[in-house]
Amino acid sequence: EHGLPDMIRTIIADDHRLFRVGLSRILKDATGIEVAAAVSSGEEAVDLMKKRSSDLLVLDMIMEPGIDGLETYKRIIKLHPGQKAIITSGFSETNRVKEAQELGAGAYLKKPYMLENIGIAIKKELEKKKGIGCKPSGLEEHPSAAFKA
Repeated sequence: EHGLPDMIRTIIADDHRLFRVGLSRILKDATGIEVAAAVSSGEEAVDLMKKRSSDLLVLDMIMEPGIDGLETYKRIIKLHPGQKAIITSGFSETNRVKEAQELGAGAYLKKPYMLENIGIAIKKELEKKKGIGCKPSGLEEHPSAAFKA
């Protein structure tokens, strides 16, 4: 039992197809989370969020061409204040990641991420009270809160 509420709708925005497909499968198989959409750009994610809501966004920080994860998150929180999100990137944490977190995004996960880490990050983000921007603590600090698939 993963301890997550039923029917969590997630949108993944990542310009790498492998990560979109892989993460969609992992979330469905290991957590039962429904990936409502997996899109290849920030613009697509924003357009989707104009028509629907999502419990959680998983945003790649660097998506090319087009807007990055920070700009995507800024546009989405105008539509859905307090939107929960996790930021991922194949690169080191940047000031743009920190800015997204200051606006309310949760954990930053460096790719490739382990199933356990994405599970912990998702659980923490979903448990966070909506609309409260708080800087997340590092995932390494809570090894006992391991996510069991």
